[in-house]
Amino acid sequence: MLGRDAYPKDAAKLAAFLYFVAKSHMCWTGAKRITLALTMALLGHNGCWLRASASEMEVLITGIAASMPRVMYATMNRTESWAALRMEC
Repeated sequence: MLGRDAYPKDAAKLAAFLYFVAKSHMCWTGAKRITLALTMALLGHNGCWLRASASEMEVLITGIAASMPRVMYATMNRTESWAALRMEC
């Protein structure tokens, strides 16, 4: 965006990452696991951690993957709010 960060907050970056990876369907039989693994790798690389249970992550990622494209911004906003409460950097 012309030199500006599209997702300036850590939680917003995580929400965008989760949304776009979960929606990409790169591996039909393991998309949730791949999304979770990539998310944990991204967080670890940036010195962050996510305080959430495996079942909570499964519900979140499944919900994102099943969401309709027309509600993309609402889904990302909900995910950002969720992440802001659980991220530690």
